[in-house]
Amino acid sequence: MKLHLEPMKIQDILAMKLRDRDRDMISTMDDWVGTIWDMMKRGHAYTIYHDQDVVACVGVISIVSGVAEIWAITGELVEKYPKDFHKQCMSIIAEAFEKGTLHRLQCIAEVDYERTIKWLERLGFEREATLQNYTPDQKDMYIYTIIRKGDK
Repeated sequence: MKLHLEPMKIQDILAMKLRDRDRDMISTMDDWVGTIWDMMKRGHAYTIYHDQDVVACVGVISIVSGVAEIWAITGELVEKYPKDFHKQCMSIIAEAFEKGTLHRLQCIAEVDYERTIKWLERLGFEREATLQNYTPDQKDMYIYTIIRKGDK
């Protein structure tokens, strides 16, 4: 069975065996449940399933009119279904642009995580800048964007 999307529920994260980097990222949040809940309310959030197993939670949050940020919390099953996971993420990105007036979608990635960087570039993101001392432990991050060209 291929992967499928459903609206995200906060307990989906608890049901997922998180990858190490995702678990580390969540551990830096003072109130991860509140943070995720807020992100879900500010946009669209989906759980990607394989049968009943949670593969990942992915969302798009509005920042300002026309600008949004995509985020993902991934589980170990991403490694088992990378192509299907990629396709689901492509459909989430396409939907984000189709839903309205979005002209900029951005994403933040760790500068030392080459695997994620290559994947974001395959999704169509381009590196825009380095965010210095961005994390609580002062790690640098890259900001990636997809810009929809259009009338200004």
